[in-house]
Amino acid sequence: NIYFHVGNDSAALRHYQLSLDLAERIGNTSSVSTALGNIGLVHKRLNDYPTALSYYQQSLLAAEKSNDIPQLSYSYTLMGNMYEELNQNTKAYDYYYKGLMSSKKTGEKSGIARGYVSLGLLKNIEKSYAEAISMCGKGLAFAEQAGAIEHKIEAYECLYEACKAMGRKGEALEYFEKLTALKKIVQIEEAAKDLERMEFANMMLQ
Repeated sequence: NIYFHVGNDSAALRHYQLSLDLAERIGNTSSVSTALGNIGLVHKRLNDYPTALSYYQQSLLAAEKSNDIPQLSYSYTLMGNMYEELNQNTKAYDYYYKGLMSSKKTGEKSGIARGYVSLGLLKNIEKSYAEAISMCGKGLAFAEQAGAIEHKIEAYECLYEACKAMGRKGEALEYFEKLTALKKIVQIEEAAKDLERMEFANMMLQ
């Protein structure tokens, strides 16, 4: 949603609530899950963690009722992110693992990449660097197959930090260089998108 990306949280909440109302009226549980998750994202950005968690839980319940496995996987990931933010790593790991297993059922490469990288980043926090390298290495492979740039960046960050912590300087430098190069490409693309979003937002306000 453009309002979320330009940081207009109140407008984003209104838009997501309208999406939720529509999805509920037509009985589309997958879209209900998506809208609830998006509302949760806004509240998380506002540092209202209890409200964000409540919406994530509702999003997960809706996803479980639907037959949309990719949405279910994403809802598990949102829950994992929230518990990681709350320093409840055991719960975070459980949800990330469920998300990974859900994506594996359908073979969705982007979801598999997200699952492995999320687990690897968590292992870095726990200083289990060898496991982090294993997880993020797998995640990187799937991200490359899927063309999932966001997950590639996260994988490079994970691998760089883990290799650096283990004293594997050559590998750490290699991942850092790849990370830097990819981030520059994304920054250029995002700058162009941000300009378009701002122009559109200004048009909507006129």
